[in-house]
This record gives sequence, C-alpha cells and structure tokens, in this order.
Amino acid sequence: MACLQATYIPGLGKGGTERALIEAVRIRAARRGSWLGRIFMEHAVTWSRAPGCDC
Repeated sequence: MACLQATYIPGLGKGGTERALIEAVRIRAARRGSWLGRIFMEHAVTWSRAPGCDC
C-alpha cells in the first residue's frame, strides 16, 4: 500500500502557471526496497503534469 498528498498551487512566476506540491509520501514497510516508491513518484509526477502544471 502507498499514499501521497498532491496539492496544486497557483504560481506567481511563469505567467501564473500552477505548480504541484507532492508530499507525505508513504510506502508500507513490507514494500520498501521493491522500487514501488520510485514507480509511485514517477506516476505522481505524470499525474501532476496532466492538468497543465509546470513541475
């Protein structure tokens, strides 16, 4: 199991482009070391870019 919090923040720079803040990433202890965290973060960045955020 894994979870994270993603918050979309309107930016002041770059013409007001939104930014995504990814935090509170949690990976179940039994799944750590299995690349799940890396894959999860790669997907989080992809999800963040979908609404037009400039990561």
